[in-house]
Formats: sequence, structure tokens, C-alpha cells
Amino acid sequence: MLTAENGVDAAWVAANEQPGLILLDHYLPGADGLTVLDRLRRVGATSDIPVIYLTGSESQSLEEKAKSDGVVAVFRKGDLDEDEFMWTVNRVFGIKTARERWKTFDSPEEPPRGTAGTATDQPPPDIPDGSDPWAT
Repeated sequence: MLTAENGVDAAWVAANEQPGLILLDHYLPGADGLTVLDRLRRVGATSDIPVIYLTGSESQSLEEKAKSDGVVAVFRKGDLDEDEFMWTVNRVFGIKTARERWKTFDSPEEPPRGTAGTATDQPPPDIPDGSDPWAT
């Protein structure tokens, strides 16, 4: 888990570390969450990172703005449903895992898998231990 002390640092950490998920608070020193979110979406390295937005505000327009800027979900701190929050986090990682798996499936650079006794019958080279990338 990575943390940042303020909004400016948050954007920098995200761009350099490229986490699988960003939990972004609205009330941050230096730059509010919407400003950070705008920065994340404009930088290629962070434009596709899923963001869950946290706020103590009851503002409907804030929630609508965050959603229109592409956040996965908005949670209000005062009435946070822990089960829904964990379901959302798990859903994000499930989608990310599926996308990563799809990228390794019969890419144009490799011949189709499954011909017994050939190199294509072996695990992809990016899995050093030979484990099944499709196992859950």
C-alpha cells in the first residue's frame, strides 16, 4: 500500500508507482481530490488506473462530477457500507486480473497454444514458476 501526504504527492506517487487501484479522498492538502483526479486522467501512466473516491461531503454535484471523471465508485465516509466497499475493491481487482489475462492469451507475437509437444504447449514465458495463469 502506498500513501501520500497531499494531493500533489498523490499524483506523483501514482504516476511513478502505477498502483492497481487508487483510493482518493476529496479533502486533501495542496489539491482537492477532483483536481488530483483530473491530473491522473491527463497523464498516460495513470489515465487507466481505477479510482475509488472517498468524501465526507453530502454534495450530489461532487459525486456526479467524480463519476463523470471516471471513478469506479464514490463512498461517503459517514455512511460507508464496508461490505459494498470491499465488493467494489474486489470487483476492480477481478476486472484488472481478467484484462491482464486476456492480454497474454494468444497475442499476435505468439502462435496459438495447444499443439502438444511444441513450445506453445508450455506456460507463457512471463510466468517463471510455470503456474497456471488461468487458475483462480
